[in-house]
Amino acid sequence: MKPRSIPFVPEQFEGGFHDTETKIEISPELVDEKFEILKSRFHNINSWKEISSVGASEFKLYSKDGTPVSRSPLVGDKMRIDVPGPSGTKSHYDWVDIIDYQEFESENKNEFSILFTSRPTDPPENEKENYVAHFYGKDATSTTMITKGKNYLVAGVHGRNEIPNTKKANWLDAIRNFLFATGGVLGAGKIQWKLLTDGLVADL
Repeated sequence: MKPRSIPFVPEQFEGGFHDTETKIEISPELVDEKFEILKSRFHNINSWKEISSVGASEFKLYSKDGTPVSRSPLVGDKMRIDVPGPSGTKSHYDWVDIIDYQEFESENKNEFSILFTSRPTDPPENEKENYVAHFYGKDATSTTMITKGKNYLVAGVHGRNEIPNTKKANWLDAIRNFLFATGGVLGAGKIQWKLLTDGLVADL
């Protein structure tokens, strides 16, 4: 199985990957209206846990300087992720930087998509320590994406270059990261993303 080739989703070079999606059919007369609801959910990162099923991760949006914000994500923002399961020693949160945001039509004009890509990073209070607070290393990316077609909507998360973070972490965190990241390769991580993609399109 190979990773899908998707515009603006980083290429896969090494480690694990996944393409997790939930697709629902919508009548052509309602697809634009329903996509606006989906877009609102997609941009409201702070509500992702509430719209997902029990056991989903919690996401919170922060500005570049670490201030909590309630708005659409911007390039340079940070996301704080609270993943169910064992925590590390410095913080039980994982952190990512939002490094890209795109809105685009497909070449055949049959689809319109919005996505943003994030990469593991250090928490705001530890930026000078070169400490990556995430179970994956700094080369991993996660692209969250929504798509509108003629009679369907899709929510997806696309992970690339997922290698356990055992270098930019202390030894207890390294053990936790290895266990979670390898579990993610075997399916635990994908289950978390499936809870999110299902939640984004639920009841539309």
